[in-house]
Amino acid sequence: MILSFYTDIHFEKGVDEFQDTLEDINTIHNGIRAGITINSTDVYYNSISENNGFNFSAVYSKEMELFGSRFNSNVFTLEYSQFISFPQLNTLAMRLAFAESWGEGRRTVLYGWNQCRRRAELFR
Repeated sequence: MILSFYTDIHFEKGVDEFQDTLEDINTIHNGIRAGITINSTDVYYNSISENNGFNFSAVYSKEMELFGSRFNSNVFTLEYSQFISFPQLNTLAMRLAFAESWGEGRRTVLYGWNQCRRRAELFR
């Protein structure tokens, strides 16, 4: 089992297509981030995924105008993934995620299939 803590200063420029005005769509999210990760999975050199175990992470991000961010905002995410091995080199992966954002410039946090489908609808 691996337990790790991390912090960083991040500089992020992106597009948030869920905003109403063009000025809000092109956003800058600069700030600090801190997180913890617990990982008990097995990783093999010829495997495309993790096997047998779980991965848990909790991350808090504070975006500040002090670092050039457009708004002062906060983002907190939790993610849990479970990997179960099956015969003939198969793995079942399950994922549970939670995200919350608050402050002046709330962020839209997207995970998985809904994000891909939403982006496809935008570019039709």
